[in-house]
Amino acid sequence: MKAVILKGYGEMEKLEYAQVPKPIPQPGKVLIKLVASSILPKNCGLKPPL
Repeated sequence: MKAVILKGYGEMEKLEYAQVPKPIPQPGKVLIKLVASSILPKNCGLKPPL
């Protein structure tokens, strides 16, 4: 499945598009299909590391 992975703190350059294995839900859990999502500009300027 397609994924956007955050590789560290910082700007948009830290986001990486990747193909990852589809997760298999554990007993009592569900898998939800997400069709669309947004990234707000303020979310890209994440907090600096502690």
